[in-house]
Amino acid sequence: MPDIIEAVKAAMEEKGWTRYRLAKELGVKNASGVYRWLAGQQGIGYATAQKALKLLGLEITTKKGE
Repeated sequence: MPDIIEAVKAAMEEKGWTRYRLAKELGVKNASGVYRWLAGQQGIGYATAQKALKLLGLEITTKKGE
C-alpha cells in the first residue's frame, strides 16, 4: 500500500490538490480519515481507494506472475 499512497500523493501534487480537496472529491464526511490514510496511519476501503485513484487518473496494474 505504501507505493499506492506515494502515487496518490504525487498525483495530488501534480494536480495541485490538497488532502482536503481529495476528501471533498471523494465525498467523505470526515477528511481526517483521508489524512490518516495518506500518512500511513490508517487503511482505506477498496471502493474508496479505487475512487481516489480514478479521480487522480491512476490505476492499479499487476504483472503476470505476481
